[in-house]
Amino acid sequence: EPPVIMLLSDDDDAEPGKYVEGDTAWSLSMVNDKLSIEAKSYWETVRQWPRVTAKKFDLRAGLLRIIQNVFPGASLHLVGSSQNGFDRVGSDMDACLLLGHHNMTGGDWSKTRSTNKEAVRALMYLRSILCANRWFTNFKLIPAKVPILVFFDRYSNVSVDLNIGNHNGIKNTHYTRVYTEADQRVPILGIIIKQWAKKNKINDASNGTLSSYALVLMVIRYLQACKPPVVPCLHKQCPEAIAKWFGPNSDVNMLSMHDCARDFKFSPS
Repeated sequence: EPPVIMLLSDDDDAEPGKYVEGDTAWSLSMVNDKLSIEAKSYWETVRQWPRVTAKKFDLRAGLLRIIQNVFPGASLHLVGSSQNGFDRVGSDMDACLLLGHHNMTGGDWSKTRSTNKEAVRALMYLRSILCANRWFTNFKLIPAKVPILVFFDRYSNVSVDLNIGNHNGIKNTHYTRVYTEADQRVPILGIIIKQWAKKNKINDASNGTLSSYALVLMVIRYLQACKPPVVPCLHKQCPEAIAKWFGPNSDVNMLSMHDCARDFKFSPS
C-alpha cells in the first residue's frame, strides 16, 4: 500500500502543530521525515526492476527487426512509463511505431502523421505479420482515438501496447524523463500518485478520468510550485532547449539517439 499521510488530531488535548498515529504524537518535521522514508521504501518496492527494463529494450529491438523487413524506414520508440522513469512492477511496454515514408496507401506517412483509419489498417497488417511468430499471442486491436495493437510476448513475459504515428507521445515521454532525471523525488512521488489513482480507479482517460500523463504533469507542477521548489520550470529556464527537442519542428527520432537532458539546467528557480 502507498504510505498513509497522517491527519491532524481532533483531540482537544493534542498540541497545536502535532500529528498523531495511534498513541504516538509527531511534530511536522518528524512526520515529513517519516513520510519521506516510507515513500522511498515504497518506491523501491513497486518500481520496475532494471532487468525487466532491459527485457523491454531487447523486445523493442526484436520487434523492430521484424517490422523493418516490411517497412525498411521504420523506427520504434518506447513511450510512457517504460521510458520516462515512472514505471512500476508489472507495467506494460508502450511503444510507438513511425513508418517514415511508408504507409498502406503509398503516400508520405511522415507528412500526414497518420489518420485514425490509416493507423488501424497498418496495425491490422502488422498483426498478421506478428501472428507468425510463436512467441506473440493474445492479440487485440483497440480502435481508439490513438489506435493500439495489444499483444503478449511469452518470451519476455511482457504485454505490449503498440500505436502508430503518435509523435506527441514520444515528445511527452522524453519531456517527463528530463524531470525524473532532475531529482529522485519526481519519480518517487509520481509512482505513489499513480498507484493511488489506480487504487481509486481514476487513472483511465477512456473512462473519463485522468491519464497517467496528466497525473505526472500534476506531480511535476506541484514540485515546481512548492516552497522551496524541487524542480525548475524548464520552459522558463531553458526555452532554447525546449524548442530544440520538443518544438513543432523537432525530429523525434533524435530523442532516442541523444540524451537531451544534458541541454537542461536542473537548479530550481
